[in-house]
Amino acid sequence: VAGVPVWLWGALGVVLVIGGKPAAKAIKHQFDLNKLHPEMRRRVEAWIADSAAAGYEVGITETLRGAERQKELETGGKSTVKTSYHQSGLAIDFVVRRTPSGKITPFKETPQELAALSAVAQIGKRNGMRWGGDWKSFRDGYHLEIDTPLRITEAFARYQSQGPAFALTGLPRYVVG
Repeated sequence: VAGVPVWLWGALGVVLVIGGKPAAKAIKHQFDLNKLHPEMRRRVEAWIADSAAAGYEVGITETLRGAERQKELETGGKSTVKTSYHQSGLAIDFVVRRTPSGKITPFKETPQELAALSAVAQIGKRNGMRWGGDWKSFRDGYHLEIDTPLRITEAFARYQSQGPAFALTGLPRYVVG
């Protein structure tokens, strides 16, 4: 996202990216926005820019996820599904690093962080994404996914057969940017 700083978390550390170019040596890992479906990436980039304009600094912790990683999360109780929209490039996990009122420490679930998660989630919804914090059974306040009528299994099958830019049909229309 041109000129907008975003933090990318990965297994080997944190990388600050400005304008789509790493400010430090980046490790290609599951937080690479280029691994997202092109439509999801467009929405995420708009969400990052809109969040920044509202005074929030967000960090991407995960984008594309493999079967082994999904199984690890499911086994560890951090996911309840065998297949995820992450495995099709249609979801991200994120944190909020800064709010209009100052810096916060991610993953502490303080009232300030929960309010910030909700605020950036609303921005995500305006950019055509669903927020895991709205789920009734397994709430995930650090998750956004594309708003699509495609079932997870159908999206994954399309990803497997057509590649990362598979056809998305029946998507709600959003004006992004």
